[in-house]
Amino acid sequence: MTVDLYDNAQAWESEEDEATLNSETGDSVADAEYKEFRPLATLMDTFNALREQPASAHLSVADVGKTLDVNSLAELLWDETTDVALTNAVWAALVRQVRTGDPGWTVVAAGLAFPALYRSGLMLGRCFPDESRGFGDIEAEMIEGFLTALRTIDLDDPGIANIAGALATKAFNIARRARYRDAGELAVAAEESVPVAPTYPVGHPDLVLARAVRAGVITGEEAEYIGRTRLEERGLEDVAAELGLAKSTLHDRRTAAEARLVEALTKGWI
Repeated sequence: MTVDLYDNAQAWESEEDEATLNSETGDSVADAEYKEFRPLATLMDTFNALREQPASAHLSVADVGKTLDVNSLAELLWDETTDVALTNAVWAALVRQVRTGDPGWTVVAAGLAFPALYRSGLMLGRCFPDESRGFGDIEAEMIEGFLTALRTIDLDDPGIANIAGALATKAFNIARRARYRDAGELAVAAEESVPVAPTYPVGHPDLVLARAVRAGVITGEEAEYIGRTRLEERGLEDVAAELGLAKSTLHDRRTAAEARLVEALTKGWI
């Protein structure tokens, strides 16, 4: 038996949270435009089709001592009482299976990650409520980020205590960077300056950075510098290499941006 997790996402998110997202984005999940572009719904339709034929995919997990079909994987990984070590073993096996190049296993992995992707998408929507792009775009960015995470996560990294959580975090961070860039483009297009009626920052740090970008305090690129090195807690050298910058250049740009950010926060501009 399959379950449409997308339409029953209250298993992971409260109705209050979903209502908050709708009010902040100005959209309703019942809107025709929203229904026309629901990447996570499409993902779950495909995943549920695989669950109707569980024998079509089996995963061998040494820690379990047997092979698991798609439904067994879902029951195991969606059970909050499952031991973290066992969950990690299953996800490690899933990632390795995906890297063999079989697209079916990519769908399985993404479908199993749905709860985390949906939650993260809602959070991202709250952080960037003023954007013209709809929630469907956020879902698409979350999925794209997750697929990148599947390819790049280091399963041998001793610092990763929870593989599923690390995958979801990587997906969120990748999608967030695209939002920073979009927020910067919108700010430039609208020729915005500091808001007349300031809104004091609360909640997730991304909200602060998003508001700062929209207010013209920092650029989308500068928000990305801060996000990658502060929120993602990555080293300046690694981030600078990815961005094609000298470490000193990245440091100086981040320092200047943070100084403007602190001033804006202190003076209540954002």
